[in-house]
Amino acid sequence: MPSSARNVSVCTIDRPCSHICSVIINILYTPMSDANMSNESPHSSPPDSPASYRVPCTLAPNDPHMSPNTMATILATQPSIDAITLCSIAKGLVETIKEQEEQHGHQLLSAHNCYQRLEDKLANYEEGYCTAPDGYKHNVNYPNLKVPIGKGLYCPTKWIKLADKGMVLAYTEEQGPKSNPYLVPIHAAPIFSSEPIDPIPQWLHQLLISQSAIFHTLVNTAKKLDDWGVAANITCYWEYNDKMADINAHIEQLQAKADSVRLAKLLCKG
Repeated sequence: MPSSARNVSVCTIDRPCSHICSVIINILYTPMSDANMSNESPHSSPPDSPASYRVPCTLAPNDPHMSPNTMATILATQPSIDAITLCSIAKGLVETIKEQEEQHGHQLLSAHNCYQRLEDKLANYEEGYCTAPDGYKHNVNYPNLKVPIGKGLYCPTKWIKLADKGMVLAYTEEQGPKSNPYLVPIHAAPIFSSEPIDPIPQWLHQLLISQSAIFHTLVNTAKKLDDWGVAANITCYWEYNDKMADINAHIEQLQAKADSVRLAKLLCKG
């Protein structure tokens, strides 16, 4: 068996990669004119001319990964490389292939996850309501009634339904039967006029803060108007007035306690 075949059979002998790369670098930087210096004419290029050197190795001595282009250059310029060096080159290329396969696997996994997310979105896609849902009507009176959709953005509502306590249930144009409606507050549309506004009559003010049956009749009548905000404002006014009454009552209780403590303090002082 030729000696070269025997060298290939022992190419699995481990030699430090830094040593092999150093050998390769030394080979690449060896001037091509050294072997034939005696045959060159006196007028030939000097040995240290850049054109008389082989292509340098771009790998660091401690880098186990081999660039295919660099290795192809080595094989093309050094046809008589020994078997151990060839084996080291092959090992470096194997490491490069493994790294590329790992990166490719990560890219495939990322692409698969992206594809799965798009499939889930497609499966959950629904068309918006073409006509008003049951109990809802087209929002034409409140163009500024919008709902938050995240990241500081708002979307106008298309379908609305009156709820309790000055609230409305609302759908956007993109929502459909699988979506849950938004619950948003509503107010009466403001009226802009250059004419002075008359104050609320006393009898109406007393009606707004009362708990009589006439008040509930007023609210139910207001709900029949196109502007649902009127009923919402009437209800809110009554609720705020009721809260203010509770706060004032609590303040009176605290004031009475403060007066009692102040009297006790004076008695202790003598």
